[in-house]
Amino acid sequence: FPLRFVQGYVLRLGFLDGLAGLQVCVLVAYVSWLKQAYLWQMQKGRTTAELGDSEANASTSGLEGTAGQANSSTPREDGQANSGIPREDGHANSCAVPLESPVRNGAIDRVPESTGGAKDTRWRRPSLREIRRRLTPKWLKTDVRRRRRNILIRRLGYQRCFTPPIIIREPSLLVRSCLPFVVADQMLKNPPLTFLQIGAYDGVGLDDLRELVIRYKLRGVMVEPQPEAFARLQQTYRNQPQVTLLQVAIAERDAPRELYCHRTHASMAASFDRQHLRKHGIDDRDIVGKQVACRTVESALRSGGLEHVDLIQIDAEGYDWPIIRSIDFTRLRPRILRFEYRHMGDRNADECLSLLAGHGYRFVMDERDIIAVRIAESSDAVALPRRRSA
Repeated sequence: FPLRFVQGYVLRLGFLDGLAGLQVCVLVAYVSWLKQAYLWQMQKGRTTAELGDSEANASTSGLEGTAGQANSSTPREDGQANSGIPREDGHANSCAVPLESPVRNGAIDRVPESTGGAKDTRWRRPSLREIRRRLTPKWLKTDVRRRRRNILIRRLGYQRCFTPPIIIREPSLLVRSCLPFVVADQMLKNPPLTFLQIGAYDGVGLDDLRELVIRYKLRGVMVEPQPEAFARLQQTYRNQPQVTLLQVAIAERDAPRELYCHRTHASMAASFDRQHLRKHGIDDRDIVGKQVACRTVESALRSGGLEHVDLIQIDAEGYDWPIIRSIDFTRLRPRILRFEYRHMGDRNADECLSLLAGHGYRFVMDERDIIAVRIAESSDAVALPRRRSA
């Protein structure tokens, strides 16, 4: 049981839950000790049934030994006991002692005498929870403490898992993205919806937008700079004339730029940053730089004949924040903006969300992406934290 306590309180960070975590870990350790104690007694030749009978006999002997307290074994005139014989009104005369009477060590505590209906004004010892609530300052309340705990865990790189085990065993039961639900909500409010997809790849692998485009016949522009992936993208949307395909990359200005790709085939890890491909396990010998044409967000929209856009999806493999920073939100004002945040550093993520929040966006968290939904007009940017947050 000491190891069980250390496992819950230290290794699983139960100490971050304060007094509640200590109580839970102590109880879990006690249950572990109780289990081992019963197992030891069974190995000594006593079964759980015998143990239960012995405890019941001890309690019964204590009740019988208390004079005047119980009449369950007192025979009636017909020679039967009063323990289980039902009365005429349908209730059993099990015992003269009330069921609420506490039993301790085989003896019955004295029941307090009635005070004639008067309220009991005797001092009651406060519980540990009440004492903690009285003494805990506001900046250490539960919600604030949990927020600080999550930030600390995020900084340490240790993520506590609250996912049910069946979801872990069967990932197919989980809805991978909230994007279809957000798009459906926006289309109910304003049905015409246009889009710009940056980094479309082949339009099949891990693409949550393809089904929406085909089902609702959405008009938009798709951008993919790699020739092999662009050829497959054309094949995927060959029957969708409302979709414009551009073999370019998106950057801050209209000028060619070097894109790092895999030497032999198109890769979903292609990026302007060579280090990004290394993080995906691609060897330096297989990384090559290719000059690709680049356009800004506005010029890409003009190429597709769009004056404004409602949905922008960005999958630029580590280049999402520079693209978002280059968008003129005072003119375009997209209703939905989806981007990949897991490749952003903490500071870049804070700056990105602060910028979007200042333009009236609020956020839905997916496993790897953030969906920013514009719900209000605002010109006040959210102040950045002094320290890096999650």
